[in-house]
Amino acid sequence: MSAVVGGCARRADGWAIAAHVLGPDGAVAATYHKRHLDADEQRVFVAGTTDTIVQVRGWRLGLGVCYDASFPEHARGLALAGADAYLVPGAFVVGDSDHRRSVYFPARALENTSYVVFANFAGAHGGWHFAGHSAVYAPDGRPLADAGTPAGLAVADLDDERLRRQRDAQRMLTDRAAPAPAPAPVIVVP
Repeated sequence: MSAVVGGCARRADGWAIAAHVLGPDGAVAATYHKRHLDADEQRVFVAGTTDTIVQVRGWRLGLGVCYDASFPEHARGLALAGADAYLVPGAFVVGDSDHRRSVYFPARALENTSYVVFANFAGAHGGWHFAGHSAVYAPDGRPLADAGTPAGLAVADLDDERLRRQRDAQRMLTDRAAPAPAPAPVIVVP
């Protein structure tokens, strides 16, 4: 078994919020440093500068952490680099944050025709009330499993044939206009 575990990582320039990939032997096989930090996190942590894709049993898994999923280009970049799935540990709390969680992860799956595996804190800690809803989304954005609000597991099989069929039917990754066009001029209408 391999696992992705959220935590911190010491770097030469400070501490980073991280996703550590543990291999079957329990050793850290890879570490991803969160690239997108919110204002509170910026006071304590340093941002990562590179993306990470690991391969486990033939599956290419792109890593993100929490706020990274708020940026569609993060998951898109990983999908364009060959990721079959986007794995994201998070700490979305009850309220507006939970609403965003309910939109982001199915959207990241659909727009990138990739699986999304999301693990969220559940319950209360330090005055925060975490929303739970760890989930697995299919490449069409449909939920395959949702752990609900208590602490629990969301378990689903990733099917390479389903991934291929979805990418053949919805060709956003191959049909996109790249590179992005230059910014359009602003025309002021009196």
